[in-house]
Amino acid sequence: MDLSKTVACTAVVLIIALAAGHAFAQGAAKPPAGKPPAPAAAKSAASPANPATPAPEPDDELDAQIEQEREAMRKREAEEARRLAAEERVAAEKQRREDLLRRCVIRPVMTDADIDACRVAYRL
Repeated sequence: MDLSKTVACTAVVLIIALAAGHAFAQGAAKPPAGKPPAPAAAKSAASPANPATPAPEPDDELDAQIEQEREAMRKREAEEARRLAAEERVAAEKQRREDLLRRCVIRPVMTDADIDACRVAYRL
């Protein structure tokens, strides 16, 4: 009975600690009520990371992100096309083997061409 009480108390303490941590993190993220948040453009203009190079404009970042997404999509499409081509090659080879085996019927009397065709079919 004591073990179950200990486990329950530990769980309650952990829950309280997590709730306090989340409350503290949310309180730290909010700006003070008396001051309005500063716009992002004013912050970047007031303290640039590197004064020699201007900060990239949001349009440039958006264009770069769109171009990256397009390139990733092209790569996925190319990979899909390669995969489909490989599947088609495998299916065509399987069909060719089946056709050769279908033609190769063992009979008591066979010509040399029939025997050679059967050798080729069973070698695959």
